[in-house]
Amino acid sequence: MQSLRSKQLFEEASGLLDSISLETNRPSEDSVNYLVCQKARISLGKLLSSFILANGGDAGSDDTNLGLFNKCTELAPEFKSVPLYTLNCNRTSYDDRSVYCLSHDKTTNCLQVATQVRDLVRRSLTK
Repeated sequence: MQSLRSKQLFEEASGLLDSISLETNRPSEDSVNYLVCQKARISLGKLLSSFILANGGDAGSDDTNLGLFNKCTELAPEFKSVPLYTLNCNRTSYDDRSVYCLSHDKTTNCLQVATQVRDLVRRSLTK
């Protein structure tokens, strides 16, 4: 059951990242930064939860992305290479709408971090 949920979370997160990529490829004045930020945060949480579940852990729904990330680093040291500290929102839950990025540069960074996490999770799911 955890394996199925893990794959489902991964697919949902990947879909969000694909839609974010389309948004960030638009000219910066046309991009909706709040949307990109929120989708990146949600995607990151789903990816981290997917990894934890795939490795037999418990990904609590009340965990912040930082809490989930710390669990992932305990399970796989390669997560330590992810610069999560560059995100302003890593200590808040991804449904906390009071903390988000409004600049194109910051949202692009969010996408890069989430993409790096997706690559790590994908490698672990295909082993």
